[in-house]
Amino acid sequence: MSKSTSIRALAAALGIALAAPAAAQARGAPPPPPPREETDGEKAIGKWGLAFFGVQTLAFGTFNTAPNTVDVYTIGVRRWMQPSPGSTRSWGFDAGLGLVTGNTTHEAPVAGAPVTYKASALGLSLHLGVPVALARGRHITFLALPEGNVLYATGGNDYPGPGRTQWKGYGFDIGARAGFELFFGFLGMPQFALEGTVGLALHYSAASGKLGNAETKDSSWTFGTDKPLGFVTGNIAAIYYY
Repeated sequence: MSKSTSIRALAAALGIALAAPAAAQARGAPPPPPPREETDGEKAIGKWGLAFFGVQTLAFGTFNTAPNTVDVYTIGVRRWMQPSPGSTRSWGFDAGLGLVTGNTTHEAPVAGAPVTYKASALGLSLHLGVPVALARGRHITFLALPEGNVLYATGGNDYPGPGRTQWKGYGFDIGARAGFELFFGFLGMPQFALEGTVGLALHYSAASGKLGNAETKDSSWTFGTDKPLGFVTGNIAAIYYY
């Protein structure tokens, strides 16, 4: 065997020896993990959500043997903000408004003659909240929710004589809730969510009313767990993200 042939054979053997461990290592290396799939809650970050925040009720006592209450349905928006770098939590904000107004016309005989009178009511509500995502699963976000609500209402009727009434009042509550936001991604609708919470709140309301020449004033406050069965008694918000 010539000298050049020996050198070529030695180089080939050395190349095979060096390539074998690399090939074995390549065959034994695990494949890179697939990218983590975003949760439904993460997909909602940076989007606007149209939200129904529930019903606010203000009571004004009883006039003309009938209770006076105003129910205002509050509708608004929710937006989740981008979390800080390296943080697993994110926060958002809620803002909602409610309006209800109505007028009733009633005709009744008085001293044998028909008399028509009208009753009217107006209610306004404001809702503000700061939801904080504590943990996220594939289709659920566990959250804490400091919030506040304000409600104002007024109304009356023009019934002649001592039956004429006028009333007005306001109320507010401040508190915090904890619960979950359940996204319907498991049904192919990750943009739709229902929120169920329980919480602790301070409620205050004040109202005044006139029945003829007699004037009444009422105020009350309560503090404690707010709708502890809220999951099944109406303390549920519906949110659609787009």
